[in-house]
Amino acid sequence: MINPGLLAALCLTQSVGMSASGSQIRFFAAAEAAGDGIPQTSILVAEPGEIFTIRLEANATTGYQWALKNIKAQDVCLLLSSEYEPSDSGLAGAGGFQVWTFAALERGDATLEFEYLRPWETGAEPAQKHTACVVVW
Repeated sequence: MINPGLLAALCLTQSVGMSASGSQIRFFAAAEAAGDGIPQTSILVAEPGEIFTIRLEANATTGYQWALKNIKAQDVCLLLSSEYEPSDSGLAGAGGFQVWTFAALERGDATLEFEYLRPWETGAEPAQKHTACVVVW
């Protein structure tokens, strides 16, 4: 069953992206972090069988990277791949994106929790967190 609180959040600002299959994935930015404009929470809506991506700004030259810390409801979506996409600016030290590719498996909702951290700094708080709520229907 789809979480009613999650569906209520769908009245937020919507943008549309493309899935790997060419169909539209609906993306809703829910809450932004204070001052930096980076959404702390996002909501994505997909259909079973669709492939979708989550792109988070990152800069590999700083040692920070996004880590997927938790997938709640793994029967709803499956991680297919993760890769760093460098900037095409050609500038040394320019940031890029960490791109996570998932498959929507079956109807329901899942929560994906990401943390932006330096992997060798054990015990340190992440510099940023992002939660993606995925609704498959």
